[in-house]
Amino acid sequence: MNDVKVYTKNDKKALADGNSNRAVFVSDEAILAMIQGRCFGGRGCIFEYNQSMLWDVLIMLFLMAAYGGVHSLLAARRSKAWAARRLGVAGQRFYRLFFVLFAALSFLPIGLWLLLHPGTVLYRVPAPFSWGLLALQGACAAGLLITFLQTGALAFLGLDAFLPNRDRPGRPALVQTGLYRWVRHPVYTLSLIMLFAMPIMTTTWLGLSLGALFYILVALPWEESKLLDEFGDAYRDYRQRTPALIPGVKMRS
Repeated sequence: MNDVKVYTKNDKKALADGNSNRAVFVSDEAILAMIQGRCFGGRGCIFEYNQSMLWDVLIMLFLMAAYGGVHSLLAARRSKAWAARRLGVAGQRFYRLFFVLFAALSFLPIGLWLLLHPGTVLYRVPAPFSWGLLALQGACAAGLLITFLQTGALAFLGLDAFLPNRDRPGRPALVQTGLYRWVRHPVYTLSLIMLFAMPIMTTTWLGLSLGALFYILVALPWEESKLLDEFGDAYRDYRQRTPALIPGVKMRS
């Protein structure tokens, strides 16, 4: 993992003036970046970039787009209906479990890419501010756990398929309490906060975060359509009262 190098405009001026005393602390890489025009920046600093940083983001966006496309295809009602027709009761009963397992396994290439190619560090949030971001991420993780428990963790993971029929939950209820009181999709909101609140932001992680954001924004209308079909007027009234992702901010559905 390589840090992005930041150089002051005084360093650049020293190079232009040939003042070696002022330029002695500037690396050969910095001189090359300045010659090639790979430096830009605002007041007081010059920021070095290169094409590999852009490719880090684009590759991760591609991986997330592929993952999101397959994820959405399997989550579609037609896919569930096809499994039920082909496999009968077993297809209907175990489809959620298959979906969760496939989603986890298909995310492995993304996780492997993050591990093997973390990318270039764009910024590091210093302590104690980084501690605050870590605390925020921890709070979001706790919120996700509470949300899963509130909506039924077994059903969410598909593990209720192993329960006897008499013990399996019936038609799911529309949850409007807890975090669902503030936003309709708290899982999306908390996940995005966790991604973008990373104290050390790299190019690859930025691609992951942007890919997740774009996927959520694109998939949200389909998610809303499914919920309307499932809960009808109850969800329509809930949608009128409650924002989708940001408390107090209504989005057009």
